[in-house]
Amino acid sequence: MSRRGSLTPDSVADAPGRGGDNLCGALNTILLVKRARQTALICSCAAVPLLGKKAVKMQHIKNSQKPSIVIGKTDHVRLNNIAAAAADRFPEISESLSFELDRARVVADGSVPGNVVRMGSVVTYRTDADDQRTITLVYPGDADISEGKVSILTPIGTALVGLKTGMAMEWTTRDGRLHKLTPLIVQYSEQSRSSRDKKEKVLHGWSDKAS
Repeated sequence: MSRRGSLTPDSVADAPGRGGDNLCGALNTILLVKRARQTALICSCAAVPLLGKKAVKMQHIKNSQKPSIVIGKTDHVRLNNIAAAAADRFPEISESLSFELDRARVVADGSVPGNVVRMGSVVTYRTDADDQRTITLVYPGDADISEGKVSILTPIGTALVGLKTGMAMEWTTRDGRLHKLTPLIVQYSEQSRSSRDKKEKVLHGWSDKAS
């Protein structure tokens, strides 16, 4: 016997007439919907481990507090084009670069501070292992690891662009390991600017050299 004032499908089923049948059916529907929602919640929670280490780490980086970055207008336009062109062949790095470009503060080329990493910069940075490395950040068509020229379409390149000296940035290797780097010295010359401006072909022909 049910408590006074409470309604259950069993108690309503005893009510005379069609009204009792209809009310009983409505209560059954409500209970079924409630159970379905509970099942969906359990399934969604159980699916989290299936994301994999790399996806979880990537999401962690995106959701964590990141340092602000500054990118010149010309670099911003060119890098957006490169990210779009790389989407099919290198979807993960393309997504990472697009994410950084979306959150960057875009300024006039001449307003980029001298201690900010831009395309063509020679950067000395510290790793999370306390090692120091010096590289030149370049467009994909100019990459040459033997000369220390690192493409923007690499995890390190994407992490460095727009970053100010002394500011640490987390980045993820291609195999999913999490690291951190900090620019220490940034150098940029007018020669780098001139060389960069002469290489518009990078926007269309970079993929052959990058492969």
